[in-house]
Amino acid sequence: MTTRIKVAWFCGGILLASAQLCLTLGALPLFNVYPELQGKIAWVRLADLPTPIKKLDNLGHVLGVNNLYLKQDNLTNSLFGGNKVRLLEFLFGEALQGGYAGVATDGCYGTNHGCATAVHAHQLGLKCHLFLTPQPATSYLRRNLKLDYYYGAELHPFANTEERETQKPIINQAFKAACGTDLYLIPEGGATVIGALGFVNAAFELREQVQRGIMPMPNIIYVTLSSCGTAAGLCVGCKAAGLPCKIIAVIIEPEQETGECLRNLSSLVNKLDAFLASHIPNFPSCAYDDQQVTIEYAFTGTGYAKTNAQTQAAIKLLESTEQIKLDGTYAGKTLRALLAHLQANPELKNKTILFWDTFCNGEFTKITSMIDYKLLPEAFHAYFESPLQPHDAGV
Repeated sequence: MTTRIKVAWFCGGILLASAQLCLTLGALPLFNVYPELQGKIAWVRLADLPTPIKKLDNLGHVLGVNNLYLKQDNLTNSLFGGNKVRLLEFLFGEALQGGYAGVATDGCYGTNHGCATAVHAHQLGLKCHLFLTPQPATSYLRRNLKLDYYYGAELHPFANTEERETQKPIINQAFKAACGTDLYLIPEGGATVIGALGFVNAAFELREQVQRGIMPMPNIIYVTLSSCGTAAGLCVGCKAAGLPCKIIAVIIEPEQETGECLRNLSSLVNKLDAFLASHIPNFPSCAYDDQQVTIEYAFTGTGYAKTNAQTQAAIKLLESTEQIKLDGTYAGKTLRALLAHLQANPELKNKTILFWDTFCNGEFTKITSMIDYKLLPEAFHAYFESPLQPHDAGV
């Protein structure tokens, strides 16, 4: 289970190394463009970057779209990919810089962010605690819980968020008594200014790929909107990189009231803009701009992680044409929004569209088949003993 890795991080102007140094200063596009950040921003390599861009010729033919592309962030890491790995590079960098012995984060039982945190904490030799609350049953929930266990995360199931918030300080106090440091607390989804830097870097990565001719300049980027870290980073990054892209950010749960989502996204964008301006002389203004981003809230379905036939149909269409799998909670709903927009607005078919795949769809059966679900805390057992939802995506 132990994986040898090569990492580097920047702290206090000194380059520190764990295992074998494999990166040099300026290895990220963000650091190349803004060398002022070197020595000021902690970062550890976790992702295999740049992630590929795939032209969806088969799906595009079905839809009548000539320039339809997919950014494959499902391939950010061979152990466990998805968009959260980009955020964790900076969050774990800060945790290592601060000398923390462990990290903790929140999420629902099947959280992809929590699973990515568990896998990469193990990779870096850090303890991991996951504070979890219930959600509807999905295939990826079963997968992720077994991966959490395999990679040594301490799983804390709570009945609701109120119980979780009451118990977190107690668990942290016990951890500090045992390990000598507090837990480095990562908010749900990793949506902080530091985490969102991962997607500022992703925008500069995209610019490099456009400059190399891998794809034309996208007119529109479709991306999932939940905790806001991914979308906020792209909003700031695209402006800073001079990418004139319209961002369609797709809300994935009706519990996310539209006004609240707008406030959360605009607040994080503005905080990120101010943070970068404080470190970079003459940093261009990248404040929230409602002309740059549209929040789409018509495809949430009936609840978080609740599957439906329309989203399942979108997922099956991508898989049958391009052999790419999505989940029904996040990326599948974003794809459904894209397909509906194309049907309702035929003029979009003449645009260059980039769908940002945020889901880790890797093959993990060699691990999960070895884990008996009864080894997990009892609160999770019912998710393995009851049928899945009728329109579950099967990943």
